[in-house]
Amino acid sequence: MSLDQHKTFGLRKEWLLHLSLNLSDPGNALQALGTHQRASFSRWFQQAGLGKMQLVKFELDGFSPSGFFQTICQFDPNWDKMGTWATLLFNLCRKEEGAENVSWFANHFFSSPFSKRDLIQSARSDFHSMSPRTINNGISALIPFLNIPNVGKNLCLAIPEGDHFLRQPYTSTPFPLPVFAYALFLQGQTYQRDSFSTMEVEEGEGFPRRIFGLGRRQNEELLDALHSTYNRKLIEVSRTGGLNVVYLKSFTPNQMAKLYYLENKGIEPMQALKQLEKGEE
Repeated sequence: MSLDQHKTFGLRKEWLLHLSLNLSDPGNALQALGTHQRASFSRWFQQAGLGKMQLVKFELDGFSPSGFFQTICQFDPNWDKMGTWATLLFNLCRKEEGAENVSWFANHFFSSPFSKRDLIQSARSDFHSMSPRTINNGISALIPFLNIPNVGKNLCLAIPEGDHFLRQPYTSTPFPLPVFAYALFLQGQTYQRDSFSTMEVEEGEGFPRRIFGLGRRQNEELLDALHSTYNRKLIEVSRTGGLNVVYLKSFTPNQMAKLYYLENKGIEPMQALKQLEKGEE
């Protein structure tokens, strides 16, 4: 992986929105983009878990949207819900095929306030073997992603303040339980595991506490709420005998995304889960 795999082009909401409106002709959605923008967008698209774009000489030669992309198009066609961008963020933080610049920022950069220059200096320290140009390109692509209000401001990753940004814990509204569950099931899917220690959930990369800077108590409360709110049907937290283990039940990240959207429509958690299990979405 390279920090400048997207060149200087950040992921843009309008790209995703235009593509979702042109599903019958996805090539049309790319026509307004320059050649290098198309290559960048195809990488962002795959790394965000939205599917695959096959480009041949910068022209679209194949398009396979994921079930997750179709779920977003169904429930959030305007791409404006907090949960949509939170789940995209989690996908982009996967080390295996994720966006290295987003993963680095979300998991390791916690300085506040900060500027683009601060990001570059910190990246140079953490990626000392990379060239200045590579680092500058990676940060140049990261900034537009953080400038999306649903990412930077609403998820508290980069709240604009004058010439700087503030990174703060997510405390503005209660953190959505299905989004928290999405992160756990994504980690389970990524590492082919059905359980994690509570310490891993508390300190590990790619888990919501680190991504959002949640407090220890808040993180623990969210785990307990997932355990009890859904009557242990999603996860089960065991703290007996000093085990401290989080067991994941048989659900997929995409199902958790659907659960978020159902609850966002005002459906009670257990009723939403029952609808999900019956396929009544």
